[in-house]
Amino acid sequence: MNESTRCGDVPDAMQSASQLLAQGDVAAAVRTLEEAALSHPASAEIHLNLGALLRAAGDLDSAARAVRQAIALQPDWPEAHYNLGNALASCKAWNEAIESYGIALALRPEWAEARNALGVAYLGASCHDEAHEAFVRARALAPVWPMPSYNLGRAAFGRGDLQAAEEMFRDAIRRAPGFAPAHRDLGIMLLVRGDYENGWPEYEWRWHPSIRSMPFDPALLWDGSLLAGRTILLWQEQGLGDALQFIRYAPLLARHGRVVVMVHPALLRLFRSGKGVETVVVQGDALPPVDIHLPLVSLAGHFGTTLTTIPSGVPYLQVPEEERSRAAALIPADGPFRVGVVWQSGNGRPDHSSRDCPPELLVALANEDIVLYNLQHRVASGELPFEDLPTGDFASTAALVERLDLIVTVDTAMAHLAGALGKPVFLLVGDPPDWRWSRDGDRSPWYPTMLLFRRHHRPWVDVITDVRRGLLEVMDASTVRGSSIKAR
Repeated sequence: MNESTRCGDVPDAMQSASQLLAQGDVAAAVRTLEEAALSHPASAEIHLNLGALLRAAGDLDSAARAVRQAIALQPDWPEAHYNLGNALASCKAWNEAIESYGIALALRPEWAEARNALGVAYLGASCHDEAHEAFVRARALAPVWPMPSYNLGRAAFGRGDLQAAEEMFRDAIRRAPGFAPAHRDLGIMLLVRGDYENGWPEYEWRWHPSIRSMPFDPALLWDGSLLAGRTILLWQEQGLGDALQFIRYAPLLARHGRVVVMVHPALLRLFRSGKGVETVVVQGDALPPVDIHLPLVSLAGHFGTTLTTIPSGVPYLQVPEEERSRAAALIPADGPFRVGVVWQSGNGRPDHSSRDCPPELLVALANEDIVLYNLQHRVASGELPFEDLPTGDFASTAALVERLDLIVTVDTAMAHLAGALGKPVFLLVGDPPDWRWSRDGDRSPWYPTMLLFRRHHRPWVDVITDVRRGLLEVMDASTVRGSSIKAR
């Protein structure tokens, strides 16, 4: 039940809480220990275990308060300071977590778990040198434990040292061959390097039960054999952009069987117009009879995709005809060059913030010959000089994209939509780049009409300067209204 507790007598209430936790009833276990804390207010052990349970239940503020009460009762207890660090790290209060782990290690210096946790907190606080040192020391303290090597790999990957990342991920796997996170992240690293042949199998470890469970019967997972008339369900496991990217494989499957696709509601109408798809259903709705299934992203590995064999013909998605007239009424056919802009990914998710570009910088792309259209979903331009467009689901948005001359977007679903429609698109690649954009080069093998503008640790204003230059080159070369774009 607890992450790290002091040895000694355990009250009956703690035994009851442990039994409830084993049954999966976290809420009841929390209530049991809350009552025990009232009955035994001087028991540091109860407060500490209550804090661990509250953290498991997602009540992070209460968890920190409970552990602080344990520390008030037993200030020299290293496990209590360690658990407080864990609660603070869960809140991303990195500096406070660093302080708590530091106290725990001052009380117990040769503690590998706390040293590793300190490294994770340093990494969260962007103190990369300190994180590296903590992971190295934790690795020396626990020679058979894979976690410090894995975290050294994560740190190396984050700073762009792919060789060191591979070495550390493989070291973690040597220490624990079944350690799924190291296999998964090794797969991502290999995909970044373009080693798709070895990357796809490792990336499949993301479905190890220790990481996440499949929503459908693993026994019915497609093994890559010929469909022979069977019906396969392709389901969206990740974001909207991933679904847009990998739906390109549906026509290949449709040659030998029937294809059913389950996706987010925003993709329903667009995918119904796609080639090779017989039925599209929304996530959570009743399914028609199917024989086998596969997550959409896994299709690339099952087809043995390499950099030179990606099905890159575009467009592979079509705009529903009924949407074209609506878009025509919103965007004139003649006049200035029409550029759609998107500056934020993931609906403002904090873990996507490194991808986002300040929208005011995009204003520099406009002039008397260029009009900027706002394609940011459900976000008004405000005082920015963009023409707002009423984006809806991806079918209606696709019609708007088709009507424009070029799209400038950060790494979000819009990049995949524009690429899938064969529309010229300038992609602003943040740091670190997602695996599918690799680390270098200005072209993507996934989308022939896409140019990549990489941040490479530069200010966004420098990237936009490059984009403006590229945009003017496209206009000067008269590659307008649906034609291809050239590599720089």
